[in-house]
Parts: sequence; C-alpha cells; structure tokens
Amino acid sequence: MRARFLIFFILFLLAFPVFTANAQGLKPSSTISSFQVDTLEEPITDEYILGPGDKLLLSIKGKVINVSYELVITADGNIIIPEIGSVYSSGLSIKSLRKKLETLIPKYYKNVQISLSLLAPRTFKVFVTGAVASPGTFIIKALTRLQEAINLAGGILPNGSYRHIQITRIKDNKKRILNIDLYKFYKKGDISQNPYLEAGDVIYVPVMRESVKVLGEVRNPGEYEIVEGDRLKDIIEMAGGLTPRASLVGGTLERIRENRKEVIELNLYDLLISGEDKANIKLAKGDTITIPVKVDRIYVLGQVRNPGSFTIVTQEGVLEESQIREGAKVSELIRRAGGILPQASTRKIQLIRENKIIKELDLYKVLVRGEKEEEEIKLLAGDVIYVPVMRESVKVLGEVRNPGEYEIVEGDRLKDIIEMAGGLTPRASLVGGTLERIRENRKEVIELNLYELLIANREDANIKLTKGDTITIPVKVDRIYVLGQVKNPGSFTIVSDKEQLQP
Repeated sequence: MRARFLIFFILFLLAFPVFTANAQGLKPSSTISSFQVDTLEEPITDEYILGPGDKLLLSIKGKVINVSYELVITADGNIIIPEIGSVYSSGLSIKSLRKKLETLIPKYYKNVQISLSLLAPRTFKVFVTGAVASPGTFIIKALTRLQEAINLAGGILPNGSYRHIQITRIKDNKKRILNIDLYKFYKKGDISQNPYLEAGDVIYVPVMRESVKVLGEVRNPGEYEIVEGDRLKDIIEMAGGLTPRASLVGGTLERIRENRKEVIELNLYDLLISGEDKANIKLAKGDTITIPVKVDRIYVLGQVRNPGSFTIVTQEGVLEESQIREGAKVSELIRRAGGILPQASTRKIQLIRENKIIKELDLYKVLVRGEKEEEEIKLLAGDVIYVPVMRESVKVLGEVRNPGEYEIVEGDRLKDIIEMAGGLTPRASLVGGTLERIRENRKEVIELNLYELLIANREDANIKLTKGDTITIPVKVDRIYVLGQVKNPGSFTIVSDKEQLQP
C-alpha cells in the first residue's frame, strides 16, 4: 500500500508543472502568417501614463511614520491615501505623480522619504474583428501594441490585409479611425504603425484588396499585398530581396491590360545597382514578377552597341556571336558587344558579381587608344560587365593630337588630360593656353603655363580639373619666348636686320 502511494505521489509531481502552466494561462506564442514576430512585454518606465485600474505602491518613511500602501487608481482618476485623502493621478506619468506627492505629503509628515512605483498595470478590453483566425474580445494590459492583440486573435488569415488595418477609437466622445500598415512596422521598423492600444479599441482586419505575385529567385516567393504608390523595388524588398543565384537580366513583369497580356522586361541592374528611377516600375493589381536564375553566361550591359549575354565555352574552334572563350578579357567582351557608344564611360566600367559591384575598371587606354596592357580578371559565370554613361568630362581644343571631349575621374589634373588627348602637336605653343571654368554661374579664364607644367614639372602648374572645364592650346606664332626668372617674361617677334626693333 505504501509503495502504491509513493508511485502515485511521484506521478503527481511529474504532472504538477503542466497543471501550474495551465493555471497561469501560459500558451505557445502565436505568430502572424507570413511575418514571424515574437511578442515581448515592454519595460515600464517612469514615463508610463497612469489611468484607472493601475495599482501603485507608495512608501512613506520617516521618524514618526513608516508605512507602505497599495493604491488603485479609481474610475474617476484618483488614489486615496489614508490620513491624506484623494489625489488626482490619471493622465500623469509615474514621475510626475511622484513629484506631486513629494510636494503634498511633507505638509502632513515632516522629514520623510517617499517612493512610488507601479505594482501592476491596468487591464482593459479590446475587440479584434475581420480576417483573423479567432476574432473576439480580449483583455490586455496597458502598453500592449496592435501586433500583440492580433497575435491573441490567432494571427491574420492568408487572405487578410496587413496594409489596411483600422483601429476605431472613442476618446472624449469623439470617434477616431487610425489607418495602419503593419508591413511598415515588420519590414521597416516604423513603430508608429504598431501603436499602443487603448481601452475599447476596435481592430478591424479587412480582406486583402490588391496583390501581386513574386516568383523565382527571391528569398520568399509568393503573393504580396500592394498599396497605392508601391513600385518594383518595394515588392522585391517585401519578398526578402534577391537570392545569390538571381540574375540581374532576363526578369519579367507580366501584366493584364485591356484583357491582353503584356510582358515587360526588367532591368534589375539599373534598379538595384544604379538606382535609376525609370527602372522602378509602378505596380498594378495582378502583376506577376519573375526573377530568373543566372545561367552559365556573362552579361555585358549599359552603353554598348549590342548589350546581351555570352555563353562561356572552353573548347577550341570558331566562336559563335553569343559565345566567349573562357579567360577572355573585359575589353574583348565589350568589343564582342559591338563596342562602346559615344556617351559611354570607359574609366568607371563596373564588374558586378552576386549583385554587388566588386570592381571599377579604367579601360580608356585599352578601348580608346588601343593599348594592349590590361588588368587580368578571371570572369565567372553570372558576372555582369556594366558600361555606365559618362558622368564628368572636359573638352580639350586646339593643338593636341586628338582634340575632343574626355571623361575625368576624381583627382585628374591638366597633365593627365593632355596625355589622354595624345599630347601636344609640334605646332603647340607653351604659352597663351587657357582653361575656362564656370564657377557660381560666372565664366572664369585661367592662363596656363605649359612650360612650367611640361618642362619644369612644377606641381603648382598642374591644375586640378573639374566637370565642364574647357582647355585650349594655341598654335605658336613667329615668336621667341623668354620665361622664368626675368623681370619681364614674355615673347619677342623675330624681325630682319633692316627692320627697326619695337619695345
């Protein structure tokens, strides 16, 4: 008999934690479909705003008194302190009420220390309706946010809206409707879109109104709700972004317009790398976006005559138009794509790998001047060579071998651009050159001293260039020049013996 009792007692002890958990109302944490969110209790600070139902602990300590009171704020907003009376507290922060009591209580008890803290926050009812798993009435604590109440209702249904939630609130006998976009909280951390709830709030989750599908190489393919103004970049972010296997080219957006299917090609490079607005297409209800996987190809995009992709081949033989041999140089790829366009940048060509710019290449000397030396870069399947538009340039006119417009990059100086233009011609004058520059909408003309720059190698003559500069190198005339450390540097016209010299 004693052994049977002992066995029963052990079984009871093993079961006790389960009974205790149920008694305390512990439940598995529920989550909202599509968005994994943990419900966390927020710490209560001295800035907490008090209201009816809050339970406070007030301690008064001194020589003649040493007491502690548990006080509940009444429906009319007061606390009742024995021997002192009622003190209006609703709407005050804990900090403000403490200061109020520190002024009031010493009128009754001298030389006392006062402490005030929150024992238990108030509770109240809210109502959750619409497209949730378990609509109903829920009793929640103060400082509960919208997302927690929706979790209590079992989460939003698959066809429910995250972006058009409404909270109806009655305050001072006036009805107010808050329009909430929970996506902005979940994905962008906008806390204003997950507000604190108040007593009597009615939360309505409508059915999803407009949606698009995102398929292929995104981290979370599926159907996503859109709101007015959403664009391609927004929906890719909602789907978790691209996977490492995603191709920046070949993506499509299918749209039904006037009962006909329209297929729009997507330029994800311009969208995600260059940030060009025109690539950020505005979305419409029913759109289907498909992001393909990158294949065994290398892509050449941007300011080339025939942008496209090339299959990497290893075997010997004649290459087809869409093939490139393994180990090919970047310049060869660009030439096979028809070469660069007039407005192309040759000094900031980008190598993109796994959707990130990993290198910028300066191929001006190779592509424009035909030099053979080029940095060896091992290209991999999926790499993208992007030739952008020339951003900053200067003009070089007059007596250089190749006058024209030249791209500049940060740090370029006068000597660099003369070299890019092929150097001076034999007829070029070392004096009389100018650099015209627009500064604050006014034209400034700077005289150039090419002797100091090219012969004496004076660094102060090597002017730093800026966008829009125009350099002009004049032809030398029938003159002799005297420069440097003389009182009057300048030029002299050559005359015959019979002519009278002029000053």
